[in-house]
Amino acid sequence: MRDGQPDAPARDLQVASLGINDTPAPGRASFHFLAEHYLKADFGADSMRPNSANTISHVEHIVRAYLVPRFGNEIAEDIKPLDIQRWFKSLRETDSLAWTTIAKMRGVMGREEVRGGRSQSQAFARA
Repeated sequence: MRDGQPDAPARDLQVASLGINDTPAPGRASFHFLAEHYLKADFGADSMRPNSANTISHVEHIVRAYLVPRFGNEIAEDIKPLDIQRWFKSLRETDSLAWTTIAKMRGVMGREEVRGGRSQSQAFARA
């Protein structure tokens, strides 16, 4: 361990244990990976708190219809708050989405970051 960071073999083992085998660099998760992890952890069979079928459907729709198509291939920690803000604004101006709908998307993005247990997607919390 150096500078509070695990050495390369330990880091690779941590990454492998998370099932992140298709990320561009060890320990750097794509938004899509974090999104799927979030859906499974918070809305799957092993979730700690039961959710209604309506809530599950609504969150899955936001994640799969809007968030993953826009940010899915990006490394989560590389997504900048300004990029998210501009995208939200374009959804309002181009797609005519209501601000309440956009606020729900923002909330899902914030929960995704927290539930993923990662600081790498802090951009979502600041968006």
